Amino acid sequence: FSLSRPYAVTSLGFFDNLDDGLLSAHTVGIFDASSQALLVSGILPSGSAGTLQDGFRWQSIPEVLLMPGNYVMAATSSGDPASFDPFLYEGTNPVTADGFNLDGTSLSASGSGTVLSFPGYDEGLSYGFFGPNMAGYTPAPGPLPLLGAASALAWSRRLRSRLRR
Repeated sequence: FSLSRPYAVTSLGFFDNLDDGLLSAHTVGIFDASSQALLVSGILPSGSAGTLQDGFRWQSIPEVLLMPGNYVMAATSSGDPASFDPFLYEGTNPVTADGFNLDGTSLSASGSGTVLSFPGYDEGLSYGFFGPNMAGYTPAPGPLPLLGAASALAWSRRLRSRLRR
């Protein structure tokens, strides 16, 4: 996914197919797409411990501010068919935030367990399988940029008045 505006992540989630709890624990994380560095991660426990909202189980995390750029969201999944949590197949944008754009790439990686790794294999699909998700907010511009703009305006007026003299 890509961001054209900053986004503050406050929760990570995983799709709960029947809203009845997760069959296994999932480590969910967000990677920087170019460096493949893990920026934030959290563990959603099995069962119904996470908060259920909009078909996803959520776990709060310490707030992480993502700046405009490209990212990859990933999660671990159980290799055991008896405890495999289904993904949301061909879903729409899992995040509805100003400046958020989901690209059409579906990535995967082999392996299972709790160790989260960058999913480097492009499945070549034009739609996604949504298991992991994130929630947060688009921060409002702080007072410093507004103060800077007001100062620049005041200085330009002062300079114009000096030039007229």
